[in-house]
Amino acid sequence: EFTLALGRQLGQQGHAKATYVRRNTSNFVEDFVSLSDGVVNVPLVGQLTNRVLDNTDVPRRAYEAGVFQTDYRMADRLMAGGNYTLQIKDNGNFAGEAAGQPGIQSPYGDFAEILGPALDRLMPEGRLDSFQRHKLRVYGIYTQPLGRLGSIDLSPIWRMNSGRVYSLTAGLAVPAAQLARNPGYSANDISPSARETVFFGDRGQYQFKGYGVVDLAATYAVPVWRSASPWFKLEVYNVLNNQKQITWDKTVTA
Repeated sequence: EFTLALGRQLGQQGHAKATYVRRNTSNFVEDFVSLSDGVVNVPLVGQLTNRVLDNTDVPRRAYEAGVFQTDYRMADRLMAGGNYTLQIKDNGNFAGEAAGQPGIQSPYGDFAEILGPALDRLMPEGRLDSFQRHKLRVYGIYTQPLGRLGSIDLSPIWRMNSGRVYSLTAGLAVPAAQLARNPGYSANDISPSARETVFFGDRGQYQFKGYGVVDLAATYAVPVWRSASPWFKLEVYNVLNNQKQITWDKTVTA
């Protein structure tokens, strides 16, 4: 990973900062399933082919982005700020994670004789699901003192997101032509009912629509004793009631 940042104070009122981030992920921990690594007999289960964990550079992902941040106090009671992320690249042929699973393995190295011929459709190169070209946040904070009654902070924020990407995939049974290549794996390893996630086209080839919404937060703080000041906060999301459709069904039936 390589990070380069440049910042500057804007007098006593604020600051500005620009950051460039470049990250390449390789040497993934991958499982390999091959008859050459032996077979073990598991009680109440039957024969299973040994799984060997090793490192490989075949699964890969690369990230590159620019991040710009600033805030500025325009008056004693008023401050404005914003941050913008320009994602230049978030590509790869394997994410390496899923919801609730911080580390998972790819199809690469599993039953190479059977799944190997289809790897171009199981692990295509392209934009990962986390790719988002533009992400902008612009906000303001206005403070209204109320004397002994405390103070109220009003903070609107405008959130702008470009559309996320998606792939066309389907969970399909492993074709008979591939299963016919089985050199001797048991049904406990891979059976005729086994399924694989097949990509139709490149990874992240399609894109949902972008959107912008305005949120509002109001915070009321009450001074009690010295620095003790309990507060109450109200947050309203999508104040302007933007009803734009930004995603849609992407189910593929094959």
